Amino acid sequence: MKSRSGFTIVELLIVIVVIGILAAITIVVYDGIQQRGRDSQRRADFAALEKALRIYRLDNNGFPRCAASGAFIAGVDAATTCSLSTISAQLVPKYLSTLPQDPVNSGSSLYRYAVGFAKASGSCTLTYAPTQDAYLLGTKLESTTSGACAGYWGVNDINLIAAGTGG
Repeated sequence: MKSRSGFTIVELLIVIVVIGILAAITIVVYDGIQQRGRDSQRRADFAALEKALRIYRLDNNGFPRCAASGAFIAGVDAATTCSLSTISAQLVPKYLSTLPQDPVNSGSSLYRYAVGFAKASGSCTLTYAPTQDAYLLGTKLESTTSGACAGYWGVNDINLIAAGTGG
């Protein structure tokens, strides 16, 4: 009798299926890690932006305007919102070496800035009030939907919000 060595077609199919399952699991886990990494970058960017805005306010007696240069004057200027790039000239290079950009940097994944507002504590209600010497930063996180506030700056699901006041 001759002995045959090798794999049967069933054994090969089982190995292929197992490899496919492991590959699918790896892809899902890897994608989640990337999302959490980008969200960590967003949080670090916001921490740097908050420091820069507080120092700007100390130097200029107000937070940056969304339009031309100069500080927001509570009670005089209208409350405004804009993308962060609008205030770039006021922060770079004196307060930040470069302006942080969202890791995705497109569509709803942009950093938003508002100046002069009143925000209800614990809610998503944002009322623009030019009498407020305050700012608001916001963006969309990828790895969580908790705390999402629909409608901020016309963008759905803003769920990373940083706020500060001049007080």
